Amino acid sequence: MREKVVTFGNESRLVGVITEPDADPGKEQGCAMLFWNAGLLHRVGPYRLYVDLGRKVASMGFHVLRFDLSGKGDSETSKGGKLETERAVLDIQCAMNYLSEKKGIREFVLLGLCSGADEAFPTAVRDSRVSGVVLLDAFGYRTVRFYFHFYGRRFMRSWFKLSKWKKLIRSAYFNTWSRICSEDHPEIFDRDFPTRNEARKHCLQLIDRGVRLLFIYTNGAEDYYCYPSQFWDMLRLDLDGSKDNLRVVYFKESDHMYTLVADRKLLMKTICGWMQAHFRIV
Repeated sequence: MREKVVTFGNESRLVGVITEPDADPGKEQGCAMLFWNAGLLHRVGPYRLYVDLGRKVASMGFHVLRFDLSGKGDSETSKGGKLETERAVLDIQCAMNYLSEKKGIREFVLLGLCSGADEAFPTAVRDSRVSGVVLLDAFGYRTVRFYFHFYGRRFMRSWFKLSKWKKLIRSAYFNTWSRICSEDHPEIFDRDFPTRNEARKHCLQLIDRGVRLLFIYTNGAEDYYCYPSQFWDMLRLDLDGSKDNLRVVYFKESDHMYTLVADRKLLMKTICGWMQAHFRIV
């Protein structure tokens, strides 16, 4: 395994680290995995998650490129006034172009956490070179069952605290029940989720194209996703025989940033197993 710093994109503004497997240089290349910033975090990821995961994936025979988007980490701000998500999609495509030109790789797996997931999903929809996507705490939409699970947990935590009961009842009365039947209200606070119909449509498009999708949710997303089967309730996907292309995992004990070592190990084991099962190794 070898690692080196690389620059790419317009005027070499983007900075990343490529991790290469020990493989015969004359061999045809398989797919590569790409990681980038989660929010404002550097390309190492939360608690060096991307470093550790990247090296594990490379040890399996895949190329890995973890990089900083424009204006984050070590990458310079790009010229032009594009919206942040649009600019991120272009940066991710620049990373794919670089690996295609330098390594002959034509197939890519994207991994995004939080805002990174919000950028990975539209990139996969637009670019046919993407054959797999790992989305950590991606978009989510509240369902009727969500409210029973969410407030049920809160009530259990507050069982012996009268003041908490009063607060929860007021919250449920004024903020919740008016939303249950609404499909169009803003679902989440400051992330740019697609509408529920758009998410459903694009998931089906990707599955029809043969893209492998791995959605992983944690307890850190409990404000909009809080029980294992919520994904299927919120999108109501009819996959017929294509269900193998889509896997959904719920880590109830993990937080959003995978703070505990045990949680990061479980995440890496899940992703590495999924990669090994579905993608060609060099």
